[in-house]
Amino acid sequence: MCKAMEELCNERAKEAVIYEKIQIAVNLLNRGKETFEEIAEDSGLTLEEVQELAKELDHVTA
Repeated sequence: MCKAMEELCNERAKEAVIYEKIQIAVNLLNRGKETFEEIAEDSGLTLEEVQELAKELDHVTA
């Protein structure tokens, strides 16, 4: 496989992992039963990323 194609595949794989982490965090945030710290630990996101997601969800549901 050429270098450019390999890099594209690697980038897409990274994006898929990030998307999955975000989906996990969103599901946990929607349940509202865990702290931001617990959600960060369970999803693999940082505490700051979870807090930002929570803000974004509040804007969507408001």
